Amino acid sequence: MTNIIKKEISKDLQELPRVSISSFGMASKERQAKVHNEIVQDLLKFFHKINEEQAKDIVRLFAAGKIRNLKINY
Repeated sequence: MTNIIKKEISKDLQELPRVSISSFGMASKERQAKVHNEIVQDLLKFFHKINEEQAKDIVRLFAAGKIRNLKINY
């Protein structure tokens, strides 16, 4: 992934709203990390031609709202 795309994703991630406590009682940042890691695991399970860094980049795009018609539920 190019540095330009990484910078754009990073900027978008910083603008995401943060909720202090989720419905699970975990701090939202911890909950988001858990959900993101589960998505990465599933991507690696079903898409054998991508590596972990590529899967993380895909999740960053999901979290930043860059993929139409897709939303992560925390």
